Amino acid sequence: MSTATTPSQNIPAVFTLCLISSFFLAIVLAIDNFNARLIGQPAALLLSSELGSSKFLATLVYLPLGGLIGVVTQFFFAKFVGHKINPDFNGLRWYSFKSHRFALLAGLAGSGSTAFYLWGSQEVDPSVITVLGNVSIMYVIAYEVIKKEATLQQLLFPSFLILLGSMLVPLKDFHGLKDLSSLKTLMSVLFILVVGRGITYALGSIFEQRGIRRNSMEAVNFAFWRFVWLAVFGTLFAISFTIMTGQLTLWWMLLQTVFWSILPLVVVLMLCVFIANTTSAVARQSASASTVALLLSMSVILSFPITLIAHAIKPNIFGKLPELWWIWLLRIAGTILVVIGAIRLRYQEQANLRKLATHPSNKEDIQ
Repeated sequence: MSTATTPSQNIPAVFTLCLISSFFLAIVLAIDNFNARLIGQPAALLLSSELGSSKFLATLVYLPLGGLIGVVTQFFFAKFVGHKINPDFNGLRWYSFKSHRFALLAGLAGSGSTAFYLWGSQEVDPSVITVLGNVSIMYVIAYEVIKKEATLQQLLFPSFLILLGSMLVPLKDFHGLKDLSSLKTLMSVLFILVVGRGITYALGSIFEQRGIRRNSMEAVNFAFWRFVWLAVFGTLFAISFTIMTGQLTLWWMLLQTVFWSILPLVVVLMLCVFIANTTSAVARQSASASTVALLLSMSVILSFPITLIAHAIKPNIFGKLPELWWIWLLRIAGTILVVIGAIRLRYQEQANLRKLATHPSNKEDIQ
């Protein structure tokens, strides 16, 4: 009789790991939200135009600043504890440029996803960001439908749940549809986070998945170089855009103004990112990807108390929160719809991958 540990026996340990990962992921989104708003305050003072422009300028400062500081911190994290994440890790190395193809593409998509995320996070609180982060799986399955790895029927109903929930989650206090400013903010949030961030995040996930499956790089190296390319493209985009719009001087002034105040927060942020990624990686070694994905959805639940506790300690730290009880009920209902739709799509994705893996003729397509 075999004494090997079954996946079901590992569930308590996996649950603990995913709980830790979910907690730190929720903390990451809260810190990012706070940092973006912190940069947005001096940006509004420096930029004598619409508030929306100052928020985007804050995004263009935070994107390269967080990326470049993150490269340095991720380098040391990988160097000193990379082998604990993956025993096959023998140090960071360049490989070849051809090996970087998917890491580069994932980093490019990641820079776009991060830009949309930082931009949108200044309009809503962290709990909204966490919930809408589940939207990307809808686009991943849509990609699989195009590749005929999934069917349209598998996509439609869960996507309907996600889209319906996504319209409820960002709701704030407003008096019906006649409040055009609130309606305009709601629509802009949906476009930035559901469409912009959702599509770019899904593309990054697809490129990352294909790169890891091709084994072109060891996993820790792939994650590090993906982040390097994200920082490179994010910096190039920020500088190019500010030059084209004549805001380079303002951008540089703002970067110098916030650098030292934001530096400790970004270091703490990257530590939380590392803990979240490490614990989820260890969990994936002991359970199926669908089980881990389901348990990591706890970050959605944890984001609500974290947001409310932070707001109680420092009111309006994430902007004005809804005051009407029925708004919170609608947001909770929207959260449930998004999570249910995302879980169904994640399980469907794993079922499709298992089905493809049993057909040798499709292995090249999987890669």
